[in-house]
Amino acid sequence: MTEPILISKTKLHIINEVRRLRISLGISTEQLAKHCSEGSDTNKFTKIESGTTTNSYTDETLNCIAKFFSKISGEVYTPADFYPNETFKEELIPKDIIEIPAPEGPKYILNEILNNTDFLQKPRSTKEITTFANEHFDGEWNEGHFTSTAFRMSQQENNKLKRIDDGERVWYIDIAYFDDGKGDANKDG
Repeated sequence: MTEPILISKTKLHIINEVRRLRISLGISTEQLAKHCSEGSDTNKFTKIESGTTTNSYTDETLNCIAKFFSKISGEVYTPADFYPNETFKEELIPKDIIEIPAPEGPKYILNEILNNTDFLQKPRSTKEITTFANEHFDGEWNEGHFTSTAFRMSQQENNKLKRIDDGERVWYIDIAYFDDGKGDANKDG
């Protein structure tokens, strides 16, 4: 039997809090790595969130994460947000990473549509996105749920969603399928 990986109680709290906030904001460990990893270790955050290593966050990395969370959410985060609010006896404990189900909010649903369907390979209106989400993700969404979320996602660095405003309607398309040549993208949806 493998011995459990031991880590300080404070470090474990920080790892789990970053994980909880990361998932609630719809941010992948890969996105964190692109934003906060210097050098070639793109698996840094996956390793930290695994229960198989003693890896944990440095204050420098927590500062970068706080800035990235602030940019994505529009709220202000600081490294202090990841530390425990209460005091406790500091001791080494098993590195048990909490399981957090992915939230099924509009950002999560849009990412699911982008990553697991071909629906956004053609430009779609938020009305069409809403209908698709309700039919395929058992939702009771209205168009307002996706309007601001799709806009914010299209404005983010390293976005996967492109916003097209033709003066009459606004369309969204998977950026991998957007033709930014002289012709318009195909709008047959």
